[in-house]
Amino acid sequence: SCLYPVYGCTDSTALNYDPLATVDDGSCNYTLQPMANLFFSEYAEGSSNNKYFEVYNPTPDTVDLSQYAYPNVSNAPSTPGVYEYWNDFDAGAVILPNDVYVVAHPSADPIILAEADETFTYLSNGDDGFGLVYGDQTSYQVIDWLGDWNGDPGSGWEVAGVPNATKDHTLVRKCDVTSGDTSWTNAAGTDSLNSQWLVYPQNTWTYLGSHTSPCNGVLGCTDSTALNYDSLATIDDGSCLYPVYGCTDPLANNYDSLATTDDGSCSYDVFGCTDSTALNYDPLATVDDGSCTYCTYGCTDPLAFNYDSLATCDDGSCIPFVYGCTDSTAINYYPGANTDDGSCIYAGCTDPNATNYDPTASVDDGSCTYMNCTDPVPTGLAVNWVTDTKAEITWDNMNDSACMVLKYFVRYREVGTLTWTTKSAGVGNGLCNFGLNTTTKTLQNLTSSTTYEYKMKAFYCGGTSSNYSAPSQFTTADDCPPMTNLTATTFNGNQAKVRFDWDTTGAYVFARVALRVDTAGANWQTAGGFGVYYPTFYVNKFGLQPGESYRAQGRTFCDSNITSYRSWWTSPIFWTQPGSIRMNGGTAINNLDVYPNPTRDIFNVSFVSEEIQTLSIRVMNIVGEVIYEESLEEFVGEYTKQINLGDYSKGIYFLEINDTNGTINKKIILQ
Repeated sequence: SCLYPVYGCTDSTALNYDPLATVDDGSCNYTLQPMANLFFSEYAEGSSNNKYFEVYNPTPDTVDLSQYAYPNVSNAPSTPGVYEYWNDFDAGAVILPNDVYVVAHPSADPIILAEADETFTYLSNGDDGFGLVYGDQTSYQVIDWLGDWNGDPGSGWEVAGVPNATKDHTLVRKCDVTSGDTSWTNAAGTDSLNSQWLVYPQNTWTYLGSHTSPCNGVLGCTDSTALNYDSLATIDDGSCLYPVYGCTDPLANNYDSLATTDDGSCSYDVFGCTDSTALNYDPLATVDDGSCTYCTYGCTDPLAFNYDSLATCDDGSCIPFVYGCTDSTAINYYPGANTDDGSCIYAGCTDPNATNYDPTASVDDGSCTYMNCTDPVPTGLAVNWVTDTKAEITWDNMNDSACMVLKYFVRYREVGTLTWTTKSAGVGNGLCNFGLNTTTKTLQNLTSSTTYEYKMKAFYCGGTSSNYSAPSQFTTADDCPPMTNLTATTFNGNQAKVRFDWDTTGAYVFARVALRVDTAGANWQTAGGFGVYYPTFYVNKFGLQPGESYRAQGRTFCDSNITSYRSWWTSPIFWTQPGSIRMNGGTAINNLDVYPNPTRDIFNVSFVSEEIQTLSIRVMNIVGEVIYEESLEEFVGEYTKQINLGDYSKGIYFLEINDTNGTINKKIILQ
């Protein structure tokens, strides 16, 4: 009868409300995130329960799926165009950048379930339309389709000209598709060229778990008989063009706009102006082309003030340029000038510290006015928030109609020390029309668990300034408790799964674990999505490659809103997923495990050889010196061994397993 807490958002008004949660973990979200460019990248309606669909994230950001859903209708909808069943993604679900999220039937083949991120029983039998939507049940936006909600499609929908393609087939989105399509008719297309989908036979799972976009090949016409054949193209994009014979000269009488290859049949007229009274009369023209031009009277002298570029006949109206100041508001205005030469002179207040400063004035007319400021000291000193290394201070806005702020200074130091650090807390616009309205400043590079005192000074328009205020104090937060004893546990029953466990020296808000294949340059991925909230000290990660070696690190975060308040990354841990490993030459061993790694002295090696083979096992230091060696003649079965490196110096070592056909290398860290 034991009952255990289920953590999640318990507020039914939140976007990510979890009706199964019994303890609120503070994760409730009330604001929609910006909609990401997600789309369906694969769909399968296979034999038995081998059904799934895949969603692709082409963006460089991790997308929280709490504000997305995949509602559907069953066969013929009761109300065309409206969903019947609302289906949310699992709580905490995310899609990593350029990664996929797979929803599969819980009784699907193990190969499918190994790639699945969540399971859903009521997937399509070929005639059930699904939409990928953004929003909630009362207000949502469809961003992509698998089928539609418009009516009964029969056994399934036609895709790329294939009848009932959504039944007993696998659909894979073409690599040149980069976003969802709100029109299923457009996405399905009518043939293999204009469809956004490739149609494969039933139970084709080759492309499950990843998606290529954009295309890795070169698009173009691959038909060597076509006019636009591209020898460099590797992917045919349906653009091939073939000869259509006719007259290709658009100037000919019998020009054929559909012809691509000229057959010598073109015939011509001579076009031109046939009016003998026009300026450009052409006596050779047989067809008037409307080009005749006639006298347009005006000034034709390009050096004149009133030159008319459209005039073809001069009418004697040209006027010469007269230069001077043409602005009637300037003190040197010349009414006889028709062209301004930039010589205008203006009178006004030329003092930038004055309230009526005129930046266009070149002569001061004595009109400057100034503020009457009593230089008040900044008040209302307070602290908005602190972390272990930062603090945001605030103060009152010191501007008023008689006293505008030009800039602020803040001084701060550890209580008990003598030296102040001085920082600018903002600089005004220089015109002193509105003053500087800044009232916050973030102090950085502070020491954790330390009390500081700080004081403020204001500089005012007109060249005056206040004294420093009386000091105020704040204390920085403690260091964020680090993650300790991070371990990775693998499972022979599920070779694509690993469980991370850890300890800590104190309370924090949430933790993150990052992992990647133990190869330089490999992409990092996360376990547990956004984070694992305290006090949960474990997380599972699925979809790993059997037999592959990985590394992982973890860290904690002490504020949900300020992610810079966090611990350092742990030292990396290393492990190998169980499963068959094939040596370079072809011989295979199964369930290779090297643990613990890192180690302080003893590490264990275990594997299974399912065929008779001769093996050598060696441990070498970083310069290639062999410090342990063992030979196994005609060996078959399970191998286990403890190797003690306690007498050797700390550093990196390498385990090497050889036979006549190949080699396996694993890195070991001795702490």
